Amino acid sequence: MTQHGYGTARALLSDPLTNKGTAFTQEERNHFGLHGMLPPHVGTLEAQIERRRRALDALPDDFHRYIFLRELQDTNEILFQALVQSDLSHMLPLVYENPVPRPRRTARRQGRRE
Repeated sequence: MTQHGYGTARALLSDPLTNKGTAFTQEERNHFGLHGMLPPHVGTLEAQIERRRRALDALPDDFHRYIFLRELQDTNEILFQALVQSDLSHMLPLVYENPVPRPRRTARRQGRRE
């Protein structure tokens, strides 16, 4: 283990503001003691963006895309920000417009006033 220890490595990976997933370099993995806590390959942020973009595009609708992006933000803020910045015109409506459909108002269907 390194000077930082297991607890620091765990905290680093648990914090969405510091977690970079497979984009941690070999030097960072050595420094923070991340070996065995991540897949062995080192990936670039650009490769992660491309994989997440393909996964996002494969989802059936904006509701599912919104959920996907929120979950990504909760686990890896660095990748979330990079993905959003890679295509602002497409991503900003998904992030800032609420795609959750409003429930139908049964009172109106039944002719009652609200």
